[in-house]
Amino acid sequence: AAEAAAEAAAEAAAEAPSKASKAYLLKLFDDGYAGQYDGFMRKRVYAAPRVLRSVVREGLNRTEFNELPPGVQAMNNNSVLPWITGALRILDLGCGTGLGAAWLRDYAKTMIGVDVSPSMLRKAVAREVFDEVVESDMEDYLDGYDGDAFDVVSAASAFLYVGDVGGIVRRVREVLRPGGMFVFNVDTLDDGAAAPQGYALTDAGTYAHDAERVRALLEEAGFDILEETRPFSSRLERGEPRPGFIFSARVPKA
Repeated sequence: AAEAAAEAAAEAAAEAPSKASKAYLLKLFDDGYAGQYDGFMRKRVYAAPRVLRSVVREGLNRTEFNELPPGVQAMNNNSVLPWITGALRILDLGCGTGLGAAWLRDYAKTMIGVDVSPSMLRKAVAREVFDEVVESDMEDYLDGYDGDAFDVVSAASAFLYVGDVGGIVRRVREVLRPGGMFVFNVDTLDDGAAAPQGYALTDAGTYAHDAERVRALLEEAGFDILEETRPFSSRLERGEPRPGFIFSARVPKA
């Protein structure tokens, strides 16, 4: 019986769609949830935006800033913060109401937000943290993008609604400049969860990921991993910290 149950679980995992459908996301976020989203996430002690902000700062400090001539570093009081403030071109994927962008806005010269939900984007516009918002699926936006390269691409909890992140990872690599950073978080698979594709749908209707698979996808796309995968809980779920990971990756410089 246990063997049959395990086989059934594996089959269910293998049949999980690669991402949430546009129709599902519009129903979820446009049927009233957008108006409650910020308060709901505050109650769940949502931490992803704050932590991704520090990951961006730490990553650029160890790489770009550390590579500057000593004189330039001294002009910035030997601190990365004045050097990046108001200087970065940032893309926020799955931007929602702008909760994540609010934590990165002071770093940005230009901030672009992309989300599939018109209701969430209206909230984002009202927050006044974006220079531009685009109503689009993340992959569709990246596929059609032909503008200036970005310094940072951030995806705060956006992959809760994407199982197969490989396509997005490859496309993000193409829109970042050499030395640019990709930062994001994912929920991790529960112990013993069957995930032959490297991801699985949870009973909450969101995706959990195999961290080693995500790391492999980043490396296959040509990213350098800036630090070891960092265990991290982005929020409370049913009163308990939801296990996950933070990823920080960089496009190599030629």
